Amino acid sequence: MRTFHRQVLGVARILVQPTPTPAAKLGLAASRETLLGLVHALPDPEVGVDDFAIARGRKYATVLIDAVTHRRIDVLPDRKAATLAACCANIPGWRVISRDGSAAYAKAIRQVAAGGASQ
Repeated sequence: MRTFHRQVLGVARILVQPTPTPAAKLGLAASRETLLGLVHALPDPEVGVDDFAIARGRKYATVLIDAVTHRRIDVLPDRKAATLAACCANIPGWRVISRDGSAAYAKAIRQVAAGGASQ
């Protein structure tokens, strides 16, 4: 008769070992509570920016939403950085904009934050 006691104990040790947190993976010495506190201390976004398909795979547009009232501010005809930068530059006072991972949106927001909407 064979037993698998040793293998089971080895697997159990692996399963109960603490896994590194995302902060630890980045080399940050901070607790979960500290990181959550920092995230919660961030200001709430004032405007949300996202794209949507008018004709999937062929034509996309950009929508700007007021994060407080949840109402549409504007719909832009494309998802280009220049278009979004021009729109954001015409509406002063926005300090916090929530966006997806789009490189074009990031470029537009950086342009406006730097004080220029032109490319």
